[in-house]
Amino acid sequence: MVRRLIVAALPVFVVAVVSGQAPGVVRTGNISPIIDSLDTSLAFYETLLRLQVPPNRGGGPRPFFQNPGLHKMFGTTGATERHVDARIPGTTMGVEMIEFHDIDRKAVRPRLQDPGQVVLVLLVRDVDALLARLAAAGVPVRTPGGKPVPVRDGARAVLVEDPDGRPVELRQLASLPASAPPDGEIVGGRLAITVADLDKTVAAYRTALGFDVTPPTRFGIDLFVRTLSGVRGEVRRSVATSPGNGQLFELMEFRDVERTPLQTRLQDPGSVRLQVMVRGINEVAAAVTKAGGAIVSDGGVRASLPPNFWGLTVRMPDNVYMSLLEPCGDCAPGRPTAVQTTAAQTAGMPSAFISAMPAISSPVSGPAKMYPDPAISVVPGSPQVEDFPYVTEEYFVTGRANDAPYTTRIVVRRPKDPSQFSGTVVAEALHAGGRSLIFEWSRVSILTRRHLFVEIVHSPANVALLKTFNAERYASLAIAQGQTNEILAQVGMLVKSGSAPFASYRIRQMTLMGTSASSGTVRNYFTTHAARRLAEGRPIYDGFLLTSTNGNEPLSVVDVPIVQMPTQTEVTTWAEAGIKYRRPDSDAPGNRYRLYEVAGMPHNNSRENPGFLNDPCTLPVTDFPAGAFTALGLNYLVDWIATGKVPPHAPPIEVDQNTANDGSFLALDEHGNAKGGIRNVFVDVPVAANGVMGKGKTTAQDRLCLLAGTKVPLAPDALRRLYTSKDDYVAKVDRRLKELVDAGWFLPEYADAVRADARAARVP
Repeated sequence: MVRRLIVAALPVFVVAVVSGQAPGVVRTGNISPIIDSLDTSLAFYETLLRLQVPPNRGGGPRPFFQNPGLHKMFGTTGATERHVDARIPGTTMGVEMIEFHDIDRKAVRPRLQDPGQVVLVLLVRDVDALLARLAAAGVPVRTPGGKPVPVRDGARAVLVEDPDGRPVELRQLASLPASAPPDGEIVGGRLAITVADLDKTVAAYRTALGFDVTPPTRFGIDLFVRTLSGVRGEVRRSVATSPGNGQLFELMEFRDVERTPLQTRLQDPGSVRLQVMVRGINEVAAAVTKAGGAIVSDGGVRASLPPNFWGLTVRMPDNVYMSLLEPCGDCAPGRPTAVQTTAAQTAGMPSAFISAMPAISSPVSGPAKMYPDPAISVVPGSPQVEDFPYVTEEYFVTGRANDAPYTTRIVVRRPKDPSQFSGTVVAEALHAGGRSLIFEWSRVSILTRRHLFVEIVHSPANVALLKTFNAERYASLAIAQGQTNEILAQVGMLVKSGSAPFASYRIRQMTLMGTSASSGTVRNYFTTHAARRLAEGRPIYDGFLLTSTNGNEPLSVVDVPIVQMPTQTEVTTWAEAGIKYRRPDSDAPGNRYRLYEVAGMPHNNSRENPGFLNDPCTLPVTDFPAGAFTALGLNYLVDWIATGKVPPHAPPIEVDQNTANDGSFLALDEHGNAKGGIRNVFVDVPVAANGVMGKGKTTAQDRLCLLAGTKVPLAPDALRRLYTSKDDYVAKVDRRLKELVDAGWFLPEYADAVRADARAARVP
């Protein structure tokens, strides 16, 4: 029961507590309202609000339990409890409802202005529709007039009460947050806390917990708060952002209105407990008490919560209860906090475990050939992996994911000389077609810059491809549905652990990338990225590159940099209906993001794909160097992670939604090339119209050509108007290429290939 209440209510933390790291909060977890009746609260939070109660958490009888360690942490020794946790979509936070029995309880119904009041703010898609359902069920509405009212930043909100009289704010933002799930009524959440002394609370959150807190505003009449709640008086505000997962805490202090600081006990219905994962639990608790808080755990000491956590509950200066949790290797009472904890349970995911660090085999040498053969699928004369000083090896990785065993395969390409290693590991989720396409396209840059590359087999379909190729060699491989995210996390954890074959390489950062179908694999990993952590809450993957991205929905916000590169194919696909996937670029600490669209770049790198050697398409196939631009995006991502160098912004490809002028929903120039986007020699010094979405000469070839680019040569007269001679064209290419390289929009390792293209071009 302890693991269900404490560990199951938190995201996965695979933590190695490293000596010398500063104490503080690693990340925040759930809000735990203490309730009078679990069944009544479930009817509100699950049935009416439709929060997500995982299948293994709800349903069936819920008996009361007693656990000495748990109640020592709560300061409720002798009590029994039962609980259910519900997930809030679009956030790492959940609502863990706890009902205590066998202990004195007294219900409290605090007002919004009372210090210690914690309001759950649910971000909703349609506040009117949700309120109508709640009102029909008889849910009390606190907002005067009983209807949503305008609040700051163009939002609309209403206050309702949960069954224990606790205010819950339903807030519809002016636009959906980027992290919003594609469907469902609830799209995010945050907390609003009323405090007695905002200056004291801000200092405590900053110094004791390590939150990023905005300076308090001055007292003043807040019409938004007044119309929302009916509470008069003046208000001043601040916003605290938690480390790790960036959870927002809206802090408020009222004056000139009656207010009574909460004096609840943790077991009293109406009180609230927050969960935070910390590093250095005793030091954080001491800092809280120094800031004016108090320890409420029995004896004032941490409790043992076997097998994985120390726990200690404090009351903050604002009267809010916080349970501090710190992973440990062996949590027997009296033992010090240990290192290298690797067992944890995932919040909100049925039976999802990282039970241990996965095991890695020795290099696989047979029988017969390694998949795929050839190792990279490129046209003759293209640079090969063997042209670089690298070792390529295959390994099997074995572990458990979602309560079931798995065996997968990784391919490791590492510099022969570890001293030349860049410090960056570039991992890629294997594409459904059976290849690591971004690596193949961008291999020249990845290998030139001496990154270490890891290909990860992650799905049953991947395994089927390998077994079809060589059933004997890959007989032991087995992956079940639903294990993909856990496998990606565990392989990343393995790589960063420095296990063989990575022991000689000083790994400083690791990225994960995917293109087309495998970009969907990476996008799906975002849903659990925040829940899978290394030491002190650090992410397993330090950044993500997604190219040729499928779908028209924006990527979720995560706490590490993202570079997204939809190609001109994706822009063309969604131009008529309206492009929704575009998110604003951001440098915010919890939302570092760049969107790069390259003019002329197709979905598939047809330049090196041998599938186009037999001329399968009705129009000439482009030789646009798509790999040079996926490498550009990767290079910007790596620099952002490794050095903090902020990548430049680029305009999107222009869309005019007008086919009358040029037959395209894009805005094209006089030569038929797209305007806007990342510029390049091929569209700025053109010899052809570089398009996308070709057509096959046969129905069977349509799919291949649809994903390729087209290259329709300009008429000789048009070329003569642009260039006085072949030498003039080559000189203009060289001049424009130098400008792009100097500006950072083209990588120097691909410049010679572009110059060779120019010399081979047909210019009269």
